[in-house]
Amino acid sequence: MSRSLEERVAFVEGKVEEHSRGFGETRETMARIDGHVLASDQKVDRFREELATRIDGIDERLSNRIDSLDESLSAKISSLDQRLSLRIDSLAESLGARIGSLDERLNLRINSLDLRISSVEESLNARFDGLDRKVSRQFTWLVGIQVALLLTIIGSMFQG
Repeated sequence: MSRSLEERVAFVEGKVEEHSRGFGETRETMARIDGHVLASDQKVDRFREELATRIDGIDERLSNRIDSLDESLSAKISSLDQRLSLRIDSLAESLGARIGSLDERLNLRINSLDLRISSVEESLNARFDGLDRKVSRQFTWLVGIQVALLLTIIGSMFQG
């Protein structure tokens, strides 16, 4: 089965033609794929742009909301701080007045107690002074009796 040169050349030409048609189809397929890839790239680019725009919008809204909340909280904290300061000042004033009142009452009671103690002390001093006078009189009386007794004993010794 030997083929002739012409048959071989015809065979090779057929194969080349077949391959040439296949390359054309391959080129067309590649061109279609390339078109699909480009379309997909464009879709992805549009999606990225839309997504970036949406993210920027959300970021701006969140930033505005955070700024608004920050201002609101700062105002509320300042208001609360002022109210607490007023309340603390009021309590300090009230406590100061109460302490002053208690101090006055305590001083009055202490002064009253001092007067009572002074009165009791004067009373005791008067009693001790009275007792001292009484004891002095009794001592003088006892000494007088003893002297009289001694004189009586001495007088009876000389009489006898």
